[in-house]
Amino acid sequence: MNTTCTMHFRVLRGAFALGLFAVVSSMPARAGGNLEVFDLTNAPPSPIAGHVIGTTRGTQLDTRCLPLAYRLDTKVDPIPNGTAGAPLPLPLAQARQAIEQALATWNNIPTSFVEMRIVGTTHGGAPGFEFDFVNEVSFQPRPGFDAIAASRSVHLVVDSHLLHGEDLDGDGDADVSSATLLCADVDGDGDIELPEGFYRAGTILENDVVFDPRLGFTTDGSGLDDFATWDLVGIALHEFGHSLGLPHNAISQKSPTDGTPTTMWYGGWLDPFDKGAMRHLYIDEIAWASFLYPEGSRAQGPGALQPGDAAFSDRYSLLRGEVRYPQGYPGSGVLVFAEDLQGRVVTSAIAGRFRLSIGATSSAFLPPDLAFFDGHYVLPVPKGVYRVGVEPNDGLPDVTRGSTRSGLYPFFYGAYDFRKEYFSGAVEGTTEQRLGAGQPVAALSDRRDLDIHIDDNLVLGDDDASDNLWGTVNLGPQGNLLAVRIPREEIAAIDNGRGLLVQGALFGTFPWNSSEVALFDAAMITTGSVAANGKVTVDVAHPLARKAPFVGLDFDHTPLYVDNSLALGLHVQQKLPALQKDLFLVLAFSAESYPGVPGISRYGLLFDLLAPDSPRRGRSYYSRDGGQTWNVESPELGYPFGLVVAPR
Repeated sequence: MNTTCTMHFRVLRGAFALGLFAVVSSMPARAGGNLEVFDLTNAPPSPIAGHVIGTTRGTQLDTRCLPLAYRLDTKVDPIPNGTAGAPLPLPLAQARQAIEQALATWNNIPTSFVEMRIVGTTHGGAPGFEFDFVNEVSFQPRPGFDAIAASRSVHLVVDSHLLHGEDLDGDGDADVSSATLLCADVDGDGDIELPEGFYRAGTILENDVVFDPRLGFTTDGSGLDDFATWDLVGIALHEFGHSLGLPHNAISQKSPTDGTPTTMWYGGWLDPFDKGAMRHLYIDEIAWASFLYPEGSRAQGPGALQPGDAAFSDRYSLLRGEVRYPQGYPGSGVLVFAEDLQGRVVTSAIAGRFRLSIGATSSAFLPPDLAFFDGHYVLPVPKGVYRVGVEPNDGLPDVTRGSTRSGLYPFFYGAYDFRKEYFSGAVEGTTEQRLGAGQPVAALSDRRDLDIHIDDNLVLGDDDASDNLWGTVNLGPQGNLLAVRIPREEIAAIDNGRGLLVQGALFGTFPWNSSEVALFDAAMITTGSVAANGKVTVDVAHPLARKAPFVGLDFDHTPLYVDNSLALGLHVQQKLPALQKDLFLVLAFSAESYPGVPGISRYGLLFDLLAPDSPRRGRSYYSRDGGQTWNVESPELGYPFGLVVAPR
């Protein structure tokens, strides 16, 4: 649908275009911070004829439109709930209570002034999403809807002074009024009019939330063992997080002892404990809702302290800095996080802003020096002490269906070929000997000096870290040892004449029950050899680096960091050739089986499916007797273990 307004720009639906509005769904967003549009305000010309350059900008509700007023569509009542694990059917009144509970959870954050309410009902509107200045909650998806639920907003993409009488949605009815100072139904026709005035690009003009009634929803936490049954409170809490401007975050595993994800994590939530955990906001979501809508930031109106509120600035500090890729480009798209000293991830964000060439009917990538606009980041954290780190937004955990625009597009430039590391203070900008150390950062007041220069290193053994399979491990009576051989010749080839740093190893891991933490007996870097007759010997008794127990990440590459990478690099360079040894990366599985499935580990591995000409074929081995004997893995499968090395 095209709409003509005063500025003669077009409404955008589902694709980039030059226009006043952008429509953004909840589904493509990950990694903390807030959802984004491409800001076309005073957009410079693109090198591509007929295009301009758009720059990502965060989205947000305008304070004049708070509380955000929703109407509940009553056409589907009761909700069919077509799955075995859900109550059949679900009365709409009961569903409304669950939705209002979710809204109240966001509204009751003491440090945030965001407020969303159901103020009435509608009946018989068109299925799915409509741009009609009615914020609607419904159980009427359009044909082809393939989500549990979705939140879709219409945003401005240019700074705009909206004038009295403008018809923005093209229905013949004015959507802007000088007769009000707040968003309200001025003319009594059921839709909202905006007050005349200035609005920034990224302003959320309207939001609709749709749930799929063909699935099953429960409101009391029962029936979640069923594959297609969901906790309506948790799903609604997630979707209304998008409604206020939050994307998916990157926290699929909260800590080394808590494997449950956060409410705003993008994932399948097939584990019933994960589904149940969704109805409880995590530190990250509370921090970002408070950062975007900070209590105590105004003397009156939204943001003014009321009884029960707490000033954002009293409880939170802002950690700021700039990230740069090894190639020198600004770190747009890098995932930045803060974790406490116990390893619990507290908050995360996508760094920087990204630029795209945008035309009336198409968009295109720009050269890197234009596309990567900046690498600035901000992390709102409760006052305390943290380690700040970066990791690639590389698809593990999921990226392509779950990233902000700044987080998604650098993926297609190959920008995410780097390893997880931490802010290290004075040694930033040099090749770091201890990637996993990190300098503790006191966040008792705001910080602006936390610049991170990503190390230029590479991984041997797992060439591109693009693991495309995942599977189980068949256990022996003593558990299993899995190993990948890194030939000494490949290690030596990295040396530029000044020496080598062996910074650590990576192991692609996951738990079958995603609410659990994958716990392995040990991970190690050690030496070994393969004889001419094919016999494999791995020295698991005298490792060069070892961590036990080893806590694995959830569908990600778990690092084993080396404390003294320079010393290990010297040892590898000087000793391995003389001893005719190679390096082996080893992961030790306990004999603990998955409940009810004897002989199958409760933890799994990511795998690579290797091409017939891959040089990595025949380098993966397993032992079921504690390392006394070793067998070569099927040649088409490669274990996701990699050695992290860097020239000095």
